[in-house]
Amino acid sequence: MPPGLRSLMLPVRGGSCQLWAGQHQPAAPTDSLPLLVCHGGPGVPSDYLFPLVGNVQRPVIFFDQLGCGRSDRPSPDDQEYSIAASVQDLLELIDALVANAWIPMHAGRPAYHLYGQSFGGILAFEALTAPGGPPLPRSLTLSNVPSSVPFLLEDVAALL
Repeated sequence: MPPGLRSLMLPVRGGSCQLWAGQHQPAAPTDSLPLLVCHGGPGVPSDYLFPLVGNVQRPVIFFDQLGCGRSDRPSPDDQEYSIAASVQDLLELIDALVANAWIPMHAGRPAYHLYGQSFGGILAFEALTAPGGPPLPRSLTLSNVPSSVPFLLEDVAALL
């Protein structure tokens, strides 16, 4: 873990589950908006993206999606694991990060940048295009994200 990483457990799904979130502050104080990082997977924790803190001079917020890393790991019999459920978790997470002052409000809306890597990029895109999704971030960066899920599934089937 990056040195000085602060962490919280934040409720989602009506409080029945908790997601881990970690915040890294740059060494020099900054007024820059935070970068919220959505990791790949699913099932892979955010740890592999921790090196981002060395390249970004702004607060960086990581979280582990439900079922991996430091977040709760409920049985699939108890909780839904789907893109739709993960999108709802992300929306609730953003609200909780605002409530905990990790994401500031500016002009009446959350002010942050969003970075989605691999599956996290799909999650970010789906959240931003969902009805009732979060207010648009100041920027969206997608890294190593498939451009078409149907084509991706075809390629995976061919490899199997």
